[in-house]
Amino acid sequence: MQITKATEYAIRVILELATREDLSQPVTIAEICEKQGIPTKYFRKLIILLINAGLVRSYRGPKGGLVLARQPAEITIYDVVKVTEGEINLNVCLINEHECERQSTCVLHKVWGQAQHAMLNILKGVNFQNLRKLSA
Repeated sequence: MQITKATEYAIRVILELATREDLSQPVTIAEICEKQGIPTKYFRKLIILLINAGLVRSYRGPKGGLVLARQPAEITIYDVVKVTEGEINLNVCLINEHECERQSTCVLHKVWGQAQHAMLNILKGVNFQNLRKLSA
């Protein structure tokens, strides 16, 4: 599995907002795109997803822009990945384990499940407050 460019960009957006000195001060789209190297055509699609997911809040007007809708400690990498990628499953047999007809005989089923569990735990365990501290 490889994350998409959209997911990478969405993580960069949240990281940019999370690492600002004043989290309540809106940041313009142009500033985020320039600082994070995100093409504006991607940005406009992503921001709608992030707003609808309750991760980002948008303010209009001359002093408008974007801010985090929650504190950095309340947003994990998993939250952002889930918004852009949907549910993460390393193999189709993990989507609905009861539908896997080979589950009881497949030696790989348990391996896929353990790998997925480990990956999700890591993504859920790293929040943007942690990343904020690392970037300081």
